[in-house]
Amino acid sequence: MRAKIALLGALAGLFVGGLAAAAPAAAAEPLPDIAVTGSFDKATYKVDEAFVLTVKVSNKSSFAAKKIHFLGGDSGGADIKDFGVLQTGFDLAGGETKTFALDGVTTAEGKKLGKAFVAFELGIDAGDAHPDDNYLTVRAAVTGGIGNIKGHIYPGDSISSPAESDQIGVPGVKVEILDPATRAVLGQATTDATGHFALNGLRAGEVELRFVMPAGWQILSGEGQDPVRALILGDDTADLDIVAKKVPVPSASVSPSPAAGSQLPITGSNTGLIVGGGVLAVALGTGLVLVARRRRIVLKA
Repeated sequence: MRAKIALLGALAGLFVGGLAAAAPAAAAEPLPDIAVTGSFDKATYKVDEAFVLTVKVSNKSSFAAKKIHFLGGDSGGADIKDFGVLQTGFDLAGGETKTFALDGVTTAEGKKLGKAFVAFELGIDAGDAHPDDNYLTVRAAVTGGIGNIKGHIYPGDSISSPAESDQIGVPGVKVEILDPATRAVLGQATTDATGHFALNGLRAGEVELRFVMPAGWQILSGEGQDPVRALILGDDTADLDIVAKKVPVPSASVSPSPAAGSQLPITGSNTGLIVGGGVLAVALGTGLVLVARRRRIVLKA
């Protein structure tokens, strides 16, 4: 009898265990979802000028997001003394948005960089359903910094071709320095017989380079390096090494002339004969239209 009771107990345990295993797991609690946006109160500042950085944090979920706080950040050319509750932490009800005004001042570093920037990330203790929009990066121009740029455009077979100290470069390359935002030309130069160029007195900040190459030359570029950009620092000179490759120049070609004697029939009109013939199409070899692309840029501050 005892053996039968033990057997029945074991079978009952297996049955209950099977039911527990088959039961669906409890659904995980949904995570809140916040988003961060912001902007400076002006697009351009002078050095040592006060600014206000407005930051908006929104809870896109329908329930509360608790203990929102800093996860890390960086800045340059901008000094913010107190991030307030952004740093210490705060809560947002479902669908709520809070706006924070951060007071700061531009610095001498901003003059050198040609810009002030602030970047940081916010997080939630419980986690965020979509953390990609928890980052904020804002920039503004800082005027007053003046720098220079120089470079050497030299021949090579690949983007890793080194520049030799005595290597003769590519002459006659027109180099234009552009404002990346407005596309305005800030200055231009042409490489000399050794492939070198230089431009002085440019405002500090990021610039874009555009090259007009002589026929038979092409700027080499690595993946993701188009357009070519460089950072000009105030009271400094950006020094660029750029590789160009020799490429074939297509020759001019001429289409065949129409067969002799090909004419339209005479209509009898008093206007005379209308002589039809193939129009001679001459394809003029214009060389290669090359788009300057960045091979590599090495800043030698």
